Amino acid sequence: MSITLMTLGMASLKILSAMAPVGVPAGTSIAAPDAAALAGRGDALLVDIRRPDEWQATGRAAGATGITLEDPQFVAKIAEAVHGDYDRPVILICRSGRRTLAGMDMLRAAGFSQVSHIGEGMIGSEHGPGWLNRGLPLDKIGAD
Repeated sequence: MSITLMTLGMASLKILSAMAPVGVPAGTSIAAPDAAALAGRGDALLVDIRRPDEWQATGRAAGATGITLEDPQFVAKIAEAVHGDYDRPVILICRSGRRTLAGMDMLRAAGFSQVSHIGEGMIGSEHGPGWLNRGLPLDKIGAD
C-alpha cells in the first residue's frame, strides 16, 4: 500500500471517529475494574446515578457517591462533589450503562471536560459483565 493511500485511510478514520453520534464519543466507556481502581486512588469521582431503591437492592459501587439522575439538582450536586473543578474526572454508573449516556450529556453541556461511564453498568451489558458479576466491592445502603 502506498504512503498516500495509508495517509488517506488514516485521515478517513479520524473523520469517521469525529462524526460519532453526539453523546457517545469514542473512549467514554471504562471497564468497571478500571473505574474502581481510579476511584479507589482518588483519581476520579465515581457517581452511582441509579435510584435509591436500586442502591438498597444491590448496594452501591464501593466509594461511589449516590446522586440520582432523576434529581433536579443532578448537575449542581456533582459540581459540589468535585468542589467546582469541572476538569476533575467523573465516572458515572447505572444499572446497565444506558442512563449514564444522558448523564454524560448533561455534564458535558454544563462544562465538565472529563466525563466517562461504566458502559457495562452494575448488571452487565454488551460492554462487559457488570460491577456485580465481576464481584467488585459494594457499599451497603440501608432503607431510609
